[in-house]
Amino acid sequence: MPGTTMLSLSLSLALGMSAIAPASAATLLHSYSFDNGASDGVADADGTLLNGAVVVDSALVLDGVDDFVQFDSHLVPTSGSYAVSLFFKQDRAQTIHVEYISQGQSGGPGFYLGQDPARRFRATDSWVSTGVALPAVGEWHHLALNVDAAANQSTLYLDGSAVANLAFAIATTSNGTH
Repeated sequence: MPGTTMLSLSLSLALGMSAIAPASAATLLHSYSFDNGASDGVADADGTLLNGAVVVDSALVLDGVDDFVQFDSHLVPTSGSYAVSLFFKQDRAQTIHVEYISQGQSGGPGFYLGQDPARRFRATDSWVSTGVALPAVGEWHHLALNVDAAANQSTLYLDGSAVANLAFAIATTSNGTH
C-alpha cells in the first residue's frame, strides 16, 4: 500500500530470557501472527484494530499517522528480564518519530521500539537513541530487544545480530496506555 508503514508484528514476550538462554528457559507470554486480526496466539490478550488499522496477508498494516492496535492491559513487563521481538517493513522512509510497539507514556519512562526522525532505532524512553540506523525500506526485518536483569544489560538485535548494548536493564512505567 503506497504511503503506508507495514508492520508484521510477531510480538513475542518472554520472562527470564537472556540472549544466550535456551528456549526452554523462556516463557512465551504473547504472540501475534496477525493471521486472525490482533488475536493473541498464546494468551487471551487480544487487541482491537483502531483508526483504519487492518490485517492484510498476515501483516498488520498501519498508515504511519494514527492507526494502532489497542489492548486492555500492558503486554510488556515493566521490570525484570524479558524480550520483545517483531518483524517490520516500511514501504517508504519516514522522517518522523515512529513507534512500532509502545505502551506507557513518554517521560514515564514509557516502553516502545521505534525510530527517530534521523531514521535511527529508539528503544524506550531510557534509550532514545541507540545510534543504529534503520535498514533499507521495502524489505522485511527482524527487531528484538532483550532485557537481562541478572546481567543488568539490554541488547538490541537487528536481523539476528546484536547491534547495540545498554549497560542497564530497562524498566518502564506501569502508567499510561496499553
